[in-house]
Amino acid sequence: MIHVQSILHLNKIMSVNTGRIFRKIFKRYLHGISLIALLLISSNAFAQKEITIENVDSLTLEYFDNGQWKKLVRAGEKALDNGIESYLLRMRLGTAYFELENYFDAIPHFEKAVSTGYSDGVVKQKLYESYIYAGREEDANVVLFEMTENRRNKLRPLINDFINDARFDIGSSFSNDDASNGSIDLVGQDNAYGEQTINRGQFFFDVGIGQLPLRWFKINYAYTYVNKDLQKQIMFNNEKILNDYKQKQGRLFNEFRFVPVNSLMISPSGHYIKSEETVVWVDGFEKDSLGYYYTLKDTSIKQDDFVLSLSVNKWISIFNPGISGSFSYLNGTHQSQIGLSIKVYPLSNPYLSVFSNAVIHNQNSVSNLIFTQTAEGRIIENLWLEGFATFGNISNYNEQNGRVVYNDPDMIKLSYGAMLRYVFPFNMTAKLIFSGQNREKKIITNTISGYQNNLPVYTRQTTTAEYNFNSIALGLKYDF
Repeated sequence: MIHVQSILHLNKIMSVNTGRIFRKIFKRYLHGISLIALLLISSNAFAQKEITIENVDSLTLEYFDNGQWKKLVRAGEKALDNGIESYLLRMRLGTAYFELENYFDAIPHFEKAVSTGYSDGVVKQKLYESYIYAGREEDANVVLFEMTENRRNKLRPLINDFINDARFDIGSSFSNDDASNGSIDLVGQDNAYGEQTINRGQFFFDVGIGQLPLRWFKINYAYTYVNKDLQKQIMFNNEKILNDYKQKQGRLFNEFRFVPVNSLMISPSGHYIKSEETVVWVDGFEKDSLGYYYTLKDTSIKQDDFVLSLSVNKWISIFNPGISGSFSYLNGTHQSQIGLSIKVYPLSNPYLSVFSNAVIHNQNSVSNLIFTQTAEGRIIENLWLEGFATFGNISNYNEQNGRVVYNDPDMIKLSYGAMLRYVFPFNMTAKLIFSGQNREKKIITNTISGYQNNLPVYTRQTTTAEYNFNSIALGLKYDF
């Protein structure tokens, strides 16, 4: 049996021990709170110390010298948020973004550094290279001519007053028009008359140069030769006449690019196209003892077409929106276009870009929406892949500020393709392009609707046929 006094004595001992334990816990708690408070006070004092211009300069210099670019970006952006501003901060922050290959974020810092008026040649060179990597060639040209001649010659030793860059493209096209539509019965039940043109393909080449007479003004010239392989089919009284012929086109393109202020480009252009062909043409029909027959003759056809275009583009960080318009005369009728476009670099670096373009095309009071979507990305070092597609009824249409003209009489229902681009280290770029088109053409047929003065009266009708048209091209560009 436990004695009562022993129990009381035990309770007293436990109370004393429990008090000691709680006192120790409380003391440690107070010590912990004091330590946290001290750390917070020290951290706040350190933060206050960091945002002074002297400590920002010291810290960013340390990160700059040690190549700690991500830390420099964090410290530099924090300093700017707290109102710190200096040439050295902008130069170092721009360099950090540049080394991280984030050229779009590097550009505004280098621009700010250059605007101070006492930036050195290295900063201007990095700004120039950032513009080039970001696809802002016109802005890069302005900076290039602000450098010393010695540095300019190191960057582009072959640059001269006559030529800034040169381009050459060559390619061939082929189609399944003959295989799909070459054996079509063109006259039907009346055996009256019918005709169609078979598009077998074409050979083409393009040569162009760019000049830079002023730092803010560039001129592009280009000549394109197209040789189309065609066949005219004429059918009457179940007799088919085949006439193989060539259509040759010479095209002259001229474009002016103005940079009135940084990041803004205004580009008027003109494109003249001269076409020539000699083809069999129906001259009329007569009657003899065997019935009605058609008389044919070789006809030389010459045609002059043109496109006048204007585009305006403005860079806003990773965005390059634009507006364009054109007036043209193609295949004997007038057209007008107005479009909106935007190019975006969604990852804030040049290794992925997306381009969208919507155009309202008007011809003979009929409006048509044409939409183009492209995407380009880097596969490996110096090798790029671009995919593109255009949707809408494409006929007597132009794109790329009038540089590319679709003046074939057949309508393109869908255009698509891909381009591989390789950038050599010695200022040369090569590209391999495949493009495909789903086309629709018209076939003319005549049916006998009656007789007048013992001669048949014909009613002209049109039907449609589809075929595919594909092209492969190789291009080279050299920057002097």
